[in-house]
Amino acid sequence: MANALYHRDYQVREPVEIRIYPESITILNFGGPDRSIKMRTFNKDVIKPRRYRNRRLGDFLKELDLTEGRATGIPIIRKTLRENGLQ
Repeated sequence: MANALYHRDYQVREPVEIRIYPESITILNFGGPDRSIKMRTFNKDVIKPRRYRNRRLGDFLKELDLTEGRATGIPIIRKTLRENGLQ
């Protein structure tokens, strides 16, 4: 949830949605990936965004130990998908 708020595009008026199902929880963030991250870089192990949407919110979430702030989210997601046979 913290990650969805951190990466939310606050210029898009759609809220972050949390959908709870008997077998899963889905968190939807309609802002999508930051535009500085190109689709071709999603297959790399290291992703370096050129800008941050919510730098102050990110600093606050890091202080609370709710995020890392090291641009590791997408590689971790891809690794977890591979480990679970979903990619």
